Amino acid sequence: KKGKKKKKQICRETEACVERFDHFCPWVGNVVGLRNHKYFVAFTIGASVVALEVFVSSILVGTSAKLSEELKAHERAMALILASYTAVIMLAVGGLMCYHADLIAQNESTNERLKGVFAVRANPYDEGVLTNCYNFWCLPTRKSYVSSDNKHDDVPLPLLPHGQP
Repeated sequence: KKGKKKKKQICRETEACVERFDHFCPWVGNVVGLRNHKYFVAFTIGASVVALEVFVSSILVGTSAKLSEELKAHERAMALILASYTAVIMLAVGGLMCYHADLIAQNESTNERLKGVFAVRANPYDEGVLTNCYNFWCLPTRKSYVSSDNKHDDVPLPLLPHGQP
């Protein structure tokens, strides 16, 4: 579709220009944008699956009649405490995963959602759930604008005060 501006923004935390800026994630210590958003979402999916597995396993260990003879009472109690802790983690990370699934389905970023960019007008980037999901997960990741050659790695960079070009 012609005439649509590319989504770019300067990250306040890193001062980097990020194409399709989503958010700065303190947990991974990086900006989430066009080139790494799918990996961030895959990370939340993986973390949710692991949390679910630990939760279910802990419940089974803590409540199993078969294991009750083999495990001491404090071991079963610890399994149930772990299940409680993991339930909180699972809800937090699972909620984040679902939130990003909704954003992907509407081709919207966290930044746009929090600012209410498309609350009062239609999202011109929304191409329907299936197309949005296909574009997010299946299109190849574009190469970086930043050169990855190592020709100048041995050249020291001048140290400038923060905020100067």
